[in-house]
Amino acid sequence: MFRSLLQSMITLGLLFVFIVLAVLNLWQQNNIETRQIKMQQDQENAEMECISTGSTTDGEKTGPWSKYALALQDENNLLELDEEWLPENANKGGTLLAYLGSDPKGLNFLTQNGSDVSELQSYIGIQLMRSHFDDPAKVHPELAYSYSRSDDYLMYTFH
Repeated sequence: MFRSLLQSMITLGLLFVFIVLAVLNLWQQNNIETRQIKMQQDQENAEMECISTGSTTDGEKTGPWSKYALALQDENNLLELDEEWLPENANKGGTLLAYLGSDPKGLNFLTQNGSDVSELQSYIGIQLMRSHFDDPAKVHPELAYSYSRSDDYLMYTFH
C-alpha cells in the first residue's frame, strides 16, 4: 500500500516537473520569436528610413544601410531610387500563386528550353538592376546599389 502510494507520488511529481519544464520552454520560445520579429521590423524600418532620407536615425551617415543611402546620393551613380509605383492601399508581402501550363523540367533557364522555365526564372531571379515600369530608359537598383561608367564608356562599375 505504502509502496504504491510512493510510486503515485513520484509519478505525479515527475509529471508536474515535466509540465513546468514544458511551460518554461513554450514561454522561452515565444519570447525569442517576439524578439526576432521586433529585430526584423527594426531592421526593415532602419533600411527604409536610411534609403529614403539618406541618413540614419541619429542624423549621421553611419549605420548598416548608410552606404546604400550615400551611394544613391552620389552624382556619379547612374541608379536612382524609383518613386513608389504601387498604390497606397496595395497589399505588400504574402504569397504569389502562379499556375504554369506544364511542369518545368528544371529551374535552369540556360539548359532547359521552355517558356515555363523562363516564366519561373522571372519570378525567382534577382538582377543587378531592373528597368523602370513606366520609363524603360531608367533603371532601379536591386542587388547593385551603385552603378557608374567611365568617361569613355568602356568600363562600367557595379557595387
